[in-house]
Amino acid sequence: MRLTESVVDVLARLPTIEGPDRRAADTLFDLVIGRLRHARATGTYDVFEADPQSPRRRAALAEVLDRQFNTDPAFRESVAALVPAAEPEEPETPRRPTLRILVAGTVAAVVLGIGGATLATTVLSEDPRDGTTPCRTFFVLTEPEQRALLVEAHRAHGHPEEAQGMYAVASVLYNCGRRPDSTVGEIVDLAH
Repeated sequence: MRLTESVVDVLARLPTIEGPDRRAADTLFDLVIGRLRHARATGTYDVFEADPQSPRRRAALAEVLDRQFNTDPAFRESVAALVPAAEPEEPETPRRPTLRILVAGTVAAVVLGIGGATLATTVLSEDPRDGTTPCRTFFVLTEPEQRALLVEAHRAHGHPEEAQGMYAVASVLYNCGRRPDSTVGEIVDLAH
C-alpha cells in the first residue's frame, strides 16, 4: 500500500483508534495538519474529515499529501516513520486449546448436563397431591385442585366429610398463611 493511502486510512480511522496506536495516530495527525497549514491546504482536510469514507475526498487528500511528499523528502520520512506505529496491529493467530482445557471443558459440560437434568426433573416433577403437599404449593393451586387435595388429606385422616365444608379451603389457606413451611396434612391435624 502506498504511503499516502496508509496516511489517509489512519486519518479516516482517527476517531476510533484506541490504545497504544492512539498516541502515534495523534502525532501523525499533528504532523500532517501542520504541513497542510504551512501549505495553506487545510480546507482539503476539512472536506475529507466531513466524510472520510468518500473516495473523492480521500483522493483529494491523497493528492495534496503526494505533492507535499514530493516537495519535502524530510516530511515524507517523518510520516513514513509514524505510519507503522499508528496502523492497527494484525490480530494474533488463535492458539489451539491445550488438552487440559479440552478435558476441563468436557467435564464442565457433563456436570452442567447432569445438573441441568436433575434441576429439570426437580422443577418439572409434580408434587404428590396429598397431605404431604407443602403449603406453598397449596397456595398456587386452583380452587378445584385445592378442594381435591383437601378431600385426599381429610380422607387420610379419617374425616372425608370435613373437606366438603363451605370454608374448608379458606380455613386451610388461612392456617397455611400463618405457617407457610407446614404441609397441608399438618394443617388438617391442627384443625382436629
